[in-house]
Amino acid sequence: MAVEDRNLSAGTKLWARYRGQVHTAEVVEIEGKLVYKLADGREFKSPSAAGTAITEKACNGWAFWSVGEPTEKAPKVERTSSSGTVRAVPKPEKKPRARKEREVPRDGNGHVLPIVEQVAGTFECGNCGASFPTSEEAAAHLAEAHPA
Repeated sequence: MAVEDRNLSAGTKLWARYRGQVHTAEVVEIEGKLVYKLADGREFKSPSAAGTAITEKACNGWAFWSVGEPTEKAPKVERTSSSGTVRAVPKPEKKPRARKEREVPRDGNGHVLPIVEQVAGTFECGNCGASFPTSEEAAAHLAEAHPA
């Protein structure tokens, strides 16, 4: 949870979870000024600078850090508005999407016929360009007009 009260005092412990790791810092007073000291000893003038040192990109330190000791990663919860109760919800299983079968015209021997389905839903003869409302009619045309 982000830092809500920005008036931090010396001795305040901060923590953040970033890319699966928990990072800690402490607010310390050096020569009358507050600095943010990471666990590895590096010191920064602001929580944003300390967060940027961890993420290696621009960081809003007030949103990045949380006050206190690190907590266990909380389970995902679902809130129900009617009763206000909170319960853990497992992630739903992904179901594979069914493939949509396309109608492919074939001749009597099972060979694919040279027919192209057009956007308007008609079928076109791949040899002469004649259009037909169904693939069966296109197949019959092919068998009759363009025997293999």
